[in-house]
Amino acid sequence: MERFDILIAGAGVTGCMIARELSRYQLTVCLLDKANDVATGATKANSGIVHGGFDPEPDTLKAKLNVEGSEMMEQVAKELGVKYKRNGSLVIGFNEEDEKSFDYYVGPSAKEEQEVIRPNTILSIIFGLFKELFALLFG
Repeated sequence: MERFDILIAGAGVTGCMIARELSRYQLTVCLLDKANDVATGATKANSGIVHGGFDPEPDTLKAKLNVEGSEMMEQVAKELGVKYKRNGSLVIGFNEEDEKSFDYYVGPSAKEEQEVIRPNTILSIIFGLFKELFALLFG
C-alpha cells in the first residue's frame, strides 16, 4: 500500500493550489477528488473572475484569505504562464442606504483599496470599457 505525507481532499482550485504549494517541500502528496478529473465541481462553474476580496463577513478568516488570495493571483498566473488581468469589481448602490451597506461588503481588511465613486466617474469607467468591448448579452 502506498503511503503519503499529505492527503488533500478536493481537486478544485483550492486543493490544487495547496498541492502546488506543498510540492516545494520534500513531501509525498496525494490529491484526491470524487470526480475523475480536477476542477469539475464549483471551480468548473466559476466564470473566471478572481474574487476581489470583499463580501465575506468582516473580520473572519474567509475575509482575510479572500484578500490574500486575490493579491497572490498576479504572481501565480505569471509563474504558471497564464494570462491574467485584474478587472476589479463594481458594487452598485441606488440610494444612501445602499452606500452605507458598502462598509459591510468591503470589510476593514480591504477598505483601504476600495473607493466610493459617483455617477459621472461611473459613466467614464463604463464608457472606458467600450474600447475593449466586443459583444454584450442581455436577457
